[in-house]
Amino acid sequence: MPTGPRDVGSTLSTGDTVYTRIKPDWPEDNRMLQNPRDITINRDGYIFVAEAGANQVTVFNKSGKVIEFEDAFGNKNFNELANIQTYPDHNGIVQPIGVAIDARMNLFIVDSSNTVYVWNQYINNVGVDSVATGFILADTSNNGQTITVSADDYWRSGYSNYVIQQPIWSANSDSIESVMKPRMFFTTQLPEMLRDNYGSAPEVSRFNAVASYEPQNILAPARDGSIYLTDASFYSRIIRVDYRKYRLVKLGTGNTFWLYRGRFRSIVAVSGLGAGTVNDPTSVAFGYFEQDPKLYFSQTGENFEAHKISLSTGDFDLAQSADMMQLGRLQDVQDITADDAGHMFVTNTANNVIEEFNPDGKFLRYVATSELVVDTTWYDTTYVNGSQNITRVDTSVVRHIADVLNTPKSVAVSDGVVYIADTGNHRIVRYKLSTDVDINLGQPQY
Repeated sequence: MPTGPRDVGSTLSTGDTVYTRIKPDWPEDNRMLQNPRDITINRDGYIFVAEAGANQVTVFNKSGKVIEFEDAFGNKNFNELANIQTYPDHNGIVQPIGVAIDARMNLFIVDSSNTVYVWNQYINNVGVDSVATGFILADTSNNGQTITVSADDYWRSGYSNYVIQQPIWSANSDSIESVMKPRMFFTTQLPEMLRDNYGSAPEVSRFNAVASYEPQNILAPARDGSIYLTDASFYSRIIRVDYRKYRLVKLGTGNTFWLYRGRFRSIVAVSGLGAGTVNDPTSVAFGYFEQDPKLYFSQTGENFEAHKISLSTGDFDLAQSADMMQLGRLQDVQDITADDAGHMFVTNTANNVIEEFNPDGKFLRYVATSELVVDTTWYDTTYVNGSQNITRVDTSVVRHIADVLNTPKSVAVSDGVVYIADTGNHRIVRYKLSTDVDINLGQPQY
């Protein structure tokens, strides 16, 4: 296994666009990541890696430094992402295999169980002063008559005809600690989080990947938020879970901030063998392209390994003649993501390469291969007046050699940088477009 990048990084080109390897690989301290499975990137530049073999989510800043507790900017409590206790017995330790982060800095974690966990980076950065343990509510349909309910009753019932007149605050340390630590966000073990159409055996669900809905306007979103989950059980499907207000907290800044739990909303893609259906899902991603929300997912089941569907229409959003849909082209696909331009990046895991496709599914280029120029000779045969003429042509061809990655299981793209979980080599490798001269690879900016 290579201990670090070569002096000259590999490059990949199509036309005048070139990807260049960013050195060094991560981590820089010669520590090997233990089974890195997924990558998500926050808007402030922090990179979260699901390190299943270490029972933790490992956090890097943009310079590649591992943040174990607190960074130079005062952001802290990242150590809470190690040894997360399982729900509901708290006797086990979560082995993260999927992560996603939303615009409110909610970090979602899945571990192939029927539970989703959440940790909020923002409230850990600024601190929590107190937690609302209950509310005085005013009935908007009954002359403002008030009732007092607990915070648990509020999130379970919603009280749609009531408005919060006054929170009941508590500075109890246990209450504060319970919201700052990673906690259960959604589980099929609580019936109040489900609907009748979920299915007859919710306890068998296994969530192995998660994607977060990111509203275009965070100040006035169409809904509080949603996550999308791959259910890799016999259901073999993708579901949508909506946010539901769970706890109101008063921050160290004096502002108030809602935390959420989830409730099952709908089945987004069902089990099947055709385009847009699910067969042993491995990843899911959400993105906007041309103002139309898209859902991307990968799978290891037979037929089509990478999919894109429109959430506006529910339709499959690629032609079956697209390069990305060629049978046998992609093998053991573990992840798919898209950048802001709608370009899709797919881990062709069995072949140890990342492939990039345009929004229509046309192949653009490989990521993380080396170019090898091979001299070759071919012969051109022509016939003139019955005579055979043979012309020798000496030329060269460029071949892409998959000599960088070993079983890549995740790919993420942010600000033109491609981050790859090189799982078999226990590291994160990065590539960037040489045309992106303004990419900031330094410390996060605030």
